[in-house]
Amino acid sequence: MKLDFYTVGQRIRRLRKRKRMSQATLAELTDVSPTYISHLENGMKFMTVETLIALSNALGVSTDVILCDSLDNQLVPCMAELEYLLRDCTNHERRVILDTIRGLKQSLRENYYLKK
Repeated sequence: MKLDFYTVGQRIRRLRKRKRMSQATLAELTDVSPTYISHLENGMKFMTVETLIALSNALGVSTDVILCDSLDNQLVPCMAELEYLLRDCTNHERRVILDTIRGLKQSLRENYYLKK
């Protein structure tokens, strides 16, 4: 499986922005330069395992969330990202989101079978 640096970089950018963090702040927390963070986010460079772990810690997610499109079993990182997204939701918001996901899943499957 080929690793898509651009997709991984975009995920890092999205996670960083979700935490309202600048590239400079993330660079400082991970002991790299802001330019290096920019290159990572634009898919121009990839990181060492040490940098991946530092990014994971700074962004408050597991490494599999950062790499999820590159993993064979993508359910675990997707669940981790869902858990992260639901962390600050009320019980009511969680129920609404769950109902929405169920409806979306059903609609996707029905439309898929209609196209065949």
